[in-house]
Amino acid sequence: MLPFRFKRVSSATALFFFLISQGVGAQPPWIPEGAAIYFQPSLPAELGKIEAVRSGNGPLIFHIQEAHGDKASQENIRRILDYLHETYQVNTVFLEGDSAELHPELVRFFPEKPAWTQAVLKQLFAWGAVSGPVLFLAEQNQTRGFGVEDPAVYAANARAFAAVLKARKKTKIFLAAMNRQIERLSAPYLSPALRRFLKDEDRFETGALPFQDWLAQVKTLAKNKLKIDLESPRAQADWPM
Repeated sequence: MLPFRFKRVSSATALFFFLISQGVGAQPPWIPEGAAIYFQPSLPAELGKIEAVRSGNGPLIFHIQEAHGDKASQENIRRILDYLHETYQVNTVFLEGDSAELHPELVRFFPEKPAWTQAVLKQLFAWGAVSGPVLFLAEQNQTRGFGVEDPAVYAANARAFAAVLKARKKTKIFLAAMNRQIERLSAPYLSPALRRFLKDEDRFETGALPFQDWLAQVKTLAKNKLKIDLESPRAQADWPM
């Protein structure tokens, strides 16, 4: 098996798997019979970057990571799939979030008028009702899509997520009370400057303090209190972030 991982700069979390449908053990047509099955795949820089290549036995697998709910990422996923389809004959897509075979023919609303179908899909995509992989499957007639989820596990996870959302208000009240107690107990041991710093850190983590303002404060404190100039190239070896 040859897995390849692609990742957009802004991506994270969600996983999509793309398998070249040549049959288990069969070599793709662009690899000579009997040749060692190892090569360096390419990807246009504007689509993403290759993070890792691993060799093995079996079909070729392309592993793509992307951001959930981001329209730009979904559009990029569609473009990556188009590229993999044209370059490496990727015809089968394995998707997170489903547990059965997908039927892209159901979203080819006007089989005799592809332009009409594309117009409808474009609007659905803009609303977030259609994903990048679904667009790819709808546009390519010789492709197939399959969900990789265990329905029982997926349903249990969905229920757990819903329970967390319902408890958000109660959790917020609990954490606020706990933070007040921590502040009360730590007040006798912290200097005013340190208490102010911790409050600003909390404001930054909750989004009340803009990133640039927090960064400027950390830079100033590092220089004044720790004698570390974060803008100096000499400090980058120890403080690259």
